Amino acid sequence: MARGNQRELSRAKNQAKLDKAGTKSTGNPMANNEANAAALQAKIARKAAEAAATADQEAAQAAAIAANPGMAVAAGMGLAEKKAAKAKKCKGLETLDLLDAGVAKVKKGK
Repeated sequence: MARGNQRELSRAKNQAKLDKAGTKSTGNPMANNEANAAALQAKIARKAAEAAATADQEAAQAAAIAANPGMAVAAGMGLAEKKAAKAKKCKGLETLDLLDAGVAKVKKGK
């Protein structure tokens, strides 16, 4: 193959690939927009239903824990309690310097 026609061959190959792939949207643009809008509304309704189910589940769990406080210990700490414990743990290290926290100075090699 001569190197003189390499550009033309590459262009022809790329054009054939683009022609084969076609375009993403086919058909009537107005119909495509309506279909996209319907799909978006269905997605929004599904997410709202999932959020409502999650809220109902959390409310039921909170009511069960309020009725039986020992259940909270068996279920483990909630997210708010975990965040509070983590913040309390980190707050203590902020006031200390690294040597007090047990981090020793590393000796440099020769």
